[in-house]
Amino acid sequence: MKTLSNTCLFLTFCCLSFTFMGCTSQQPIQTPTVDPENPNLPTITSAIVPASATSTSEPYRTPTPSFTPLPRLSASEAVQLVNELDRTNGGCELPCWWGITPGESSWGETKHFLQSFAVEITENYPRSHIHLMEYPSPDGSGNSWHAFFYVDEKGIIDWISIHSKKVGGIFDTLQIFGAPSEIWIRSTGYYRGVEAYHHLELLYNEFGLLVDFSGRGNLTHHDGSDYLQFCTRDFGQYSLLFLWSPNSRKTLNDFPDFFPPPDARYGRIGEVSDLDEQTFYDRFSTNPDACFETRNDIWPVLPTYTPTRTVTETPTATPWP
Repeated sequence: MKTLSNTCLFLTFCCLSFTFMGCTSQQPIQTPTVDPENPNLPTITSAIVPASATSTSEPYRTPTPSFTPLPRLSASEAVQLVNELDRTNGGCELPCWWGITPGESSWGETKHFLQSFAVEITENYPRSHIHLMEYPSPDGSGNSWHAFFYVDEKGIIDWISIHSKKVGGIFDTLQIFGAPSEIWIRSTGYYRGVEAYHHLELLYNEFGLLVDFSGRGNLTHHDGSDYLQFCTRDFGQYSLLFLWSPNSRKTLNDFPDFFPPPDARYGRIGEVSDLDEQTFYDRFSTNPDACFETRNDIWPVLPTYTPTRTVTETPTATPWP
């Protein structure tokens, strides 16, 4: 009975400890206390703390809330909590992650929550306003996974980056979110026998989501030219997700620390293939084994992607000559 009691207490902590990330104007902050009969596991009491508001008549003042530290979880408890968060996502939908809502959640309350189970939190890495959180792998292997949080001048989380299989592979992503507003491809090209490495970026501004799939492609030859072949099976189920509030629009320019590697080249899908966003969706959402090709020799001559390059309209897809 004691084991069952401990398990129930722990699951209560798992389910309630992240509800401080709620989206209402008043947010419940979970304050842990110690159960005298079970001193190793916390119980939870709730206190309502009014959300801070910015006055239009007064300059913004950074709030300095104080949080009662949450008990530090053991390694096994941390893995259990991560699995619970992965399963429930903290009771919210993307772009919210684990109950953390871009555009609403503050870094102070988020850090307070994460410190109870994170392996390590490194602030201002790789540069100012970006914070790195390492957390235990859900499989209990002892490895660490990473999440990045970009925090604005007011201390509010602007966007989150995670490596996850939450949206599945390309086929699954298209089934869930529909046709992307933009699709970008970057590739090292296939030269001197070195296998090409590709990234496929699916941008959904209406959902506050950018999905970055990476994989290795195949070199094919027909009609007198070399082609790079991109297939669903080459990209797998894991992706790099960028999450932000749907109330703001973002492009790849907003993530300069993550895109691209120096040897990569970028192209909008309608510029480098005979597909555009809609025809890509039509093909890949109906066939989980779909493929498409680009000419291999186009990649070296495409300009390196820079923050000044933008595309405001979906380019018209034209077949290669």
